[in-house]
Amino acid sequence: MNHNNLYSLKDIELLKNKLDTYKQILESIKEGEVVNDYLFTKKENQEIKRQVKNLEEVITKIKETQTSHLSHYAEQNKKIPISFKMQMIFQNIYSKN
Repeated sequence: MNHNNLYSLKDIELLKNKLDTYKQILESIKEGEVVNDYLFTKKENQEIKRQVKNLEEVITKIKETQTSHLSHYAEQNKKIPISFKMQMIFQNIYSKN
């Protein structure tokens, strides 16, 4: 019987702890902390979304600029005579030896 009483005391202690936890939760809700925390988190989330949108716009502009530069360099490369390109290649080969 003593063994059963120990379990009952442990169960009662666990229930008391749970009750204390619930009381703390209710008190924090009554004090408005939960609502304030939610609103703060919501505001932070909106700010992060705004920053991500700005970064996506910057990345898009960078990609557009890069594509434009690559196109420009490709056009410039087409204008360079093939004989000059070959001369540069041979110059690089012979300078390494």
